[in-house]
Amino acid sequence: QAFAWLQENAGPVVFTDACCGSPLKTAGYGDRADAYKKSLVKRMIAAGIHRVVCVCPGCAEELAAAAAAQGAALEMVALPQLLADAGVRVSAKRARELVAQAAAEVREASGATEAGEAVASNALFHVGESAGVQPDASEKPDVCAAASASKTASEAAVEVCIAPFDSCHDREGVFGGPLRALLQAQDVRVVEMLHHGANALCCGGAGAVSLVDPAIKEQRIDYLLKGEAAQTGAELLVSNCPTCTYTAAQKRRADIKAGRAVSQAVPCNYLELIFPGRFDWNQVFDQLEGMWSGQYAAWVRSVLL
Repeated sequence: QAFAWLQENAGPVVFTDACCGSPLKTAGYGDRADAYKKSLVKRMIAAGIHRVVCVCPGCAEELAAAAAAQGAALEMVALPQLLADAGVRVSAKRARELVAQAAAEVREASGATEAGEAVASNALFHVGESAGVQPDASEKPDVCAAASASKTASEAAVEVCIAPFDSCHDREGVFGGPLRALLQAQDVRVVEMLHHGANALCCGGAGAVSLVDPAIKEQRIDYLLKGEAAQTGAELLVSNCPTCTYTAAQKRRADIKAGRAVSQAVPCNYLELIFPGRFDWNQVFDQLEGMWSGQYAAWVRSVLL
């Protein structure tokens, strides 16, 4: 859908599903990663490409470094910037749909009533101490519940409260700035997490942490979802980075399956707010798990591990 939008609004474009090479580097194959990225940049230049539109800040960072190392004239462009410059803004209606769909998933999994779910969603807890993260008590996050005094109760009630989630690849705000511009829409209130922008915390999914020490990843994303995101009062936690979205969605899915309380801030990617449809995370995770346990599992392990 994003590609179709680019075709219509950004002139001649081509699509690639080529990896940026980051997983190779994460796995410790630095030389292979460098060779792969060098080859990818050369193919882009040979094809006459001079601008690369990136959905993900991590990909933009990797490819920019690879292009600079070769002296290649490749400009990295953030897709959120193109969308914002074109006047695209999120829809409060669309945001409410995502919130409602997420609530329905919790009800379906637990068989709870709406009232029961409301109680469960408020049973949030903080795990910052166990994650080794202690927010500065002197810092105060914006809180959605503190509605502007100039607004009536009915006006405040229809607002959708959204918190941006900044990627650790984007602490300078190349993607985060335009993301916030996309959220400047009617009936949308933008709130900030305690750690954001240059002080953003990693979601826990960076590098090979999830493989080397899964507990650290679990503690970090739990703290961010049920601690900092909950403090803002946000109904949606919107990220630019697919890995951040993936990590948060994986945690939410695990909590639902285990019958644990989930954060009231529903994680999503900005593409899900801009374009119709949602990422089918259940299918993603089922396929991922099946890769290691299905009929080709032994072959996959022999090739990849």
